[in-house]
Amino acid sequence: MGQMSLRFATEVRHSLHSMLGFLELAVEEPLSDRQLVYLAQCRTGADRLLRVASDLWELSQPESPPHPCSAFQVEDAVSEVVDLTRIFASRKGLDLECVFPAGSQGRIQGPRGLIQDTLRRLLDNAVKFTERGRIRASAGVRGEGEAAVLELEVADTGNGLPQEVLAALRSTDNMLPEQGLSLPVVKRRMARMNGELSVVSSSAAGTIVRLAIPVRLEPQEPPTEGTRVEDSGSPLLRILVAEDSDDSYFVFQSFVGDEGHKLTRAYNGSQAIEMAQTGEYDLIVMDANMPLLDGYSATRTIREWESTAGRSERMPILLFSADDPLTQVKLGSAAGCSGYLAKPATKAEILKALKFFAPRQTTLS
Repeated sequence: MGQMSLRFATEVRHSLHSMLGFLELAVEEPLSDRQLVYLAQCRTGADRLLRVASDLWELSQPESPPHPCSAFQVEDAVSEVVDLTRIFASRKGLDLECVFPAGSQGRIQGPRGLIQDTLRRLLDNAVKFTERGRIRASAGVRGEGEAAVLELEVADTGNGLPQEVLAALRSTDNMLPEQGLSLPVVKRRMARMNGELSVVSSSAAGTIVRLAIPVRLEPQEPPTEGTRVEDSGSPLLRILVAEDSDDSYFVFQSFVGDEGHKLTRAYNGSQAIEMAQTGEYDLIVMDANMPLLDGYSATRTIREWESTAGRSERMPILLFSADDPLTQVKLGSAAGCSGYLAKPATKAEILKALKFFAPRQTTLS
């Protein structure tokens, strides 16, 4: 694992951004049932490839990528993952149940997305190695305040994990099995989060995987009644899109253009600098890797120009990159980026990012 793996993962994610974007656009068109099935299978294959690329990223990193923390209900977060996995389990004729021990629930502070992805990996593994029977997931919190621990357990009635997977989990080295990277990724995450991973597996009894993740237990908030505020939608934006890939720009334009935003394209970092200095924009969406000048250098130059020109407000610059999250945050923050959006991104994720950076009132002319 090293720079070559990171570069490979970046190239895969960059290509998948266009592929997944076109698939999302295609299903919005009138199609036959058979065509929808074909597209769904393509999407499944692309998602698997994306997962492999993401795993290579994570296992290649000497440091833990940043993961935002938030307060959330354990039952809600776990149920979301279980409900999605239940669809795939039912296709194999497997029963998937979810249990929440009485008195062990609550609202916790932690990396919700990371916890959900970790649970999804355990459930996917259980579905993969179980041919008949059932899968049981359970989740609960023990302890109070800063000393709380989130306990997750996934048990199945399968034939047990392959010996090479078990050997990789027990090894103190970074050895990887040939049959998938999900559990080694979970092992690495637990070490970085000061959590605990235990696995009991046999061909006769199946597999039980238990996780203990340090979290903070939040006090329960009493239900409040308030006036519901309707979302009137985001203002229309003037957006400078610095993107050298025609496919990537087409996908972005298709996702965003229908919303009424006004897009202007720069084909490289040098052109983005010139257009930022001479045009009026509400937001710059900056690809990280472009010819002539990359997005990080272009952002840095724009910030230097803003400072020299005495501009009172800095232009929001959203870094849109297939680079690994750690690189995005380190280089992007140093350059002066306002936010980060990873490729591949769905239409919903892109529109959510635009809404975040939207000014309160914008008039397009």
